[in-house]
Amino acid sequence: MRKLTFGTLIAVVLSLLALPATATQVNFDDLGTPNAWLGYNNAWGEVPSSYAGLNWIGWEVMNRTSYNAIYGLSEATLPSDPNFAYSGHDTLTLTTSSGIPFYFLGTELSRWGGNLGAPGAANSVTITGWLGTTNVGSVTMTSLAGWASTGGIAGAVDRLEFSNAGVNGGYFRMDNLQYDAVPEPMTMALLGTGLLGLGLVRWRKTAATISG
Repeated sequence: MRKLTFGTLIAVVLSLLALPATATQVNFDDLGTPNAWLGYNNAWGEVPSSYAGLNWIGWEVMNRTSYNAIYGLSEATLPSDPNFAYSGHDTLTLTTSSGIPFYFLGTELSRWGGNLGAPGAANSVTITGWLGTTNVGSVTMTSLAGWASTGGIAGAVDRLEFSNAGVNGGYFRMDNLQYDAVPEPMTMALLGTGLLGLGLVRWRKTAATISG
């Protein structure tokens, strides 16, 4: 059997550190839509404030069937059926946040396809990432008729702000938000301690061989 050297152990540990974590994808499909709207029952609901490990302010959820029926549309599918989230109550800035920093990997956005009078459809959506009071970065998508991926923001954030531009702000839709947890400092410290311990064992063995 081939001997596992110290260098090989270091390589194994470093490769484990480099492994990407499994991203969380939020698709809103397990949420109910119990409220009536414009005469249609089970049309919409609110995204719970602590849904999918994040805090949501200003977000509502609708299913595709109700959306098509209310606005006389025929959208065949969503990025993830049957629900999407949207900017409710004419809110100009919506937030998605967490008490623990995370990486925003991107989401799918679309303009509101029906009811193009007030409040109308958002002309664009800007997603700004914050870490405390620090502006980490932003990404802007000019709203299209179909769905489009925004891409993510480089760097850890603890709050995302979605700003929509249009008549009274304007509605937009969102599906398949993806985020990744930032490794906890304690985990990194334990891995570092393990590497230090391996180095100490290696040094002691080397010193014993030389003295012998």
